[in-house]
Amino acid sequence: MSVPNSVRVYEEKPQFGKTDSGDNLVVYKQVLIPKSAGTIELPGLEQAWFNTETKQKATTKLKG
Repeated sequence: MSVPNSVRVYEEKPQFGKTDSGDNLVVYKQVLIPKSAGTIELPGLEQAWFNTETKQKATTKLKG
């Protein structure tokens, strides 16, 4: 994710595991810390993934 220069980004190592149903799971975490007071607008996010129930590719979008 690209963020404004007014934000520090710290990325944690990915965590790999399995869900209760045995599907693979990968968790990515980022910590965003503003460098100064004020309003910050973050960009939207878009994540492609595979839906195991419908057996189709899917995309989830969050507005910025």
